[in-house]
Amino acid sequence: MRTPAVPIGRDLSFKLPAPPGYPKEITLLQTVRAAYRNQRVAFQTVASLAADKVHVVITLPTGPRLMTIDWSALGVATDRSNLAPPDLMGENILADMVIALWDLKAVRGALPDDATAVQVGTVRTISRDGREVVTVVYSGDVLRTGRMVITNHDFGYELVIASQRIDGG
Repeated sequence: MRTPAVPIGRDLSFKLPAPPGYPKEITLLQTVRAAYRNQRVAFQTVASLAADKVHVVITLPTGPRLMTIDWSALGVATDRSNLAPPDLMGENILADMVIALWDLKAVRGALPDDATAVQVGTVRTISRDGREVVTVVYSGDVLRTGRMVITNHDFGYELVIASQRIDGG
C-alpha cells in the first residue's frame, strides 16, 4: 500500500493526505454518470469517510462489484474485479472525492505551491498557470441528498454525481 501523488491534470499532481483526514464519519450512496470522450458509463458507490480511513465500494447499477478501495495512513489498496475498466484507477477516484468533498484547506494542502483551489458560491475550481484544470459545481447539500458535477478539463471527463447520506446523519 502507498499514498501516491495522483495526476489530476497536465503536469499537475495531487498528493492524497495520509491519513485521509475527513473531519467526521459519514457514509454516502452515490450514483455516478461518467462521460469520457464518446463513452458513457454509470456506476454506484458506497463511500464511508472518516479521519483515519476511507472505504469505497464501486458497483455496476445491476450489482456486480467493479472495485473496492481502502485508504488509510498506510496508503491506498485497490481490489479490482475483472469487470473494472483498465483505466479506472482507485487513486484517481479518491483524488476526485477529496477535491469535491474535503474542505478547501485540505484540498489546497494536497496541491503543489503553483496551483490554486478556490470556491466561489457553488463552484470550486482547481487552477494552474491561469488555466482551469478541475471544476466542481454543487447543487443542494451533497452530504445529504445533493448533486455535483466534476469536470476535469485537462483529461476530458465529466462526472455527474447524485449523493444520498445513508448512515442516518
